[in-house]
Amino acid sequence: MSALDLSADAIPLIIRAEDLPRLQRCIVLSTGTSREPIADDLEDELRRARVLPGLLVPPDVVVLGARVTFEDESTRVRKDVVVVLPDEADAGAGRVSVLSPVGAALIGLRVGQRIAWALPHGQTVLRVVGVEQPRR
Repeated sequence: MSALDLSADAIPLIIRAEDLPRLQRCIVLSTGTSREPIADDLEDELRRARVLPGLLVPPDVVVLGARVTFEDESTRVRKDVVVVLPDEADAGAGRVSVLSPVGAALIGLRVGQRIAWALPHGQTVLRVVGVEQPRR
């Protein structure tokens, strides 16, 4: 039996169609002399994602504005965050930017999915435990 491939390229992602232009815009706005490397990672994620109209996105997918419970499998620590655009981020309120390592890793994942990702403390595996969709 082969090992489970948790590399970003192997994990299927779903992006809500109405989020795509907003995500692309934040990547473009981060372009310039000091473009954040995570913007390249997010751009790669968007390229390989399946884009679906909002009504067809399953309720367990991490979309912009969703409250996500995830576990860092290297530390066994669970956290609750809301994935937001950079101008809405507030670490103290648990609102993480999609241009942060955690936000870029989580966007598009489903409950139960795991992904190997580089965080400030090193390479780890993040697992989505729960998703609460934003109110419309």
